[in-house]
Amino acid sequence: AVIFGTHPACSSVDGSRRPGYWHGNYLLPRVAQHRETLIALYRLPDDDRLGFTHVYFPLAAFDEYALTGGWAFARRGDGYVALTAQQGIVLTRQGNFADQELRSYGEHNAWVCLLGRGALDGDFAAFRQAVLARPWSFTDLAVRGTDHRGRALAFAWEGPLTVDGIATPITGFKRHDSPYCVQGWTDDAMVIQHGGETLTLDFARTR
Repeated sequence: AVIFGTHPACSSVDGSRRPGYWHGNYLLPRVAQHRETLIALYRLPDDDRLGFTHVYFPLAAFDEYALTGGWAFARRGDGYVALTAQQGIVLTRQGNFADQELRSYGEHNAWVCLLGRGALDGDFAAFRQAVLARPWSFTDLAVRGTDHRGRALAFAWEGPLTVDGIATPITGFKRHDSPYCVQGWTDDAMVIQHGGETLTLDFARTR
């Protein structure tokens, strides 16, 4: 079950047009993520062509879903997601993307995405209850709220992401950082190690 959000550049769904309705973004949001919580802030121009941002939300891919309290919830196996937007969300019910799209209209908007799983959050109903019990507040290009795990987050168009009142970095990370490979943004070679074997991808030598 794949879920993603974009700011559509036009109404064309032709895959050769980039950016289009689903491929790419006309304008990118300012985004911050802390563990299971993601916040995306959009500042669209007043004369934006379509005037909305949207999320691909295919109901047929989920085992269960619910639209309640201004949130869209979905479950696939024991994985959960919850989505809301400052300007409200509408599930598309007609056309090519009926039951596959969440829209939110407005030039200045904020999306909040929360992830959960059964091992930590109980069943799907308990996850929904935990999310709905902690309301989020929105002002112009600024979000403040407490996630389903009890962490207080605040994020705005300028300034840092704060978690429980502490500034949390959203930049300065490695290009790739995992138990198998660490690569900086200026490193040409990617060295991947696992099980006593090494794979080196030297991109400088392919130029």
